Amino acid sequence: MTDKKLVGLVLSVLALSLSTFNLGMLVSKQYYKPQVVALQKQVKHLKANKSTIIYQTDNVGGSLVGKVTGKQVIDGYYTVTAGAYGKFLVTKEQYDSINVGDDVPEYLKGGVNR
Repeated sequence: MTDKKLVGLVLSVLALSLSTFNLGMLVSKQYYKPQVVALQKQVKHLKANKSTIIYQTDNVGGSLVGKVTGKQVIDGYYTVTAGAYGKFLVTKEQYDSINVGDDVPEYLKGGVNR
């Protein structure tokens, strides 16, 4: 084979390979597009509906000592943080009456619905 024929053959094979690859990409893009759109909608829905989990605890027999280390409003719920014990859900009035650095209030130390 001459050099011109060999170069022509290599370029022909390369062009055919690129065309086949391009066709495969086009077909796969069209095949997976509805699935991608559905997943994007699902992600958007899940991001819009983030949930807040609220736990109710019963601390009967335990003792809670320490200071209030933080206050925060999360999704319209008033919380105070008591050191290593975590966040406690309180009413707006309780939230307003508590300051960071105060001792943990009695109603957070005791049992159910004090």
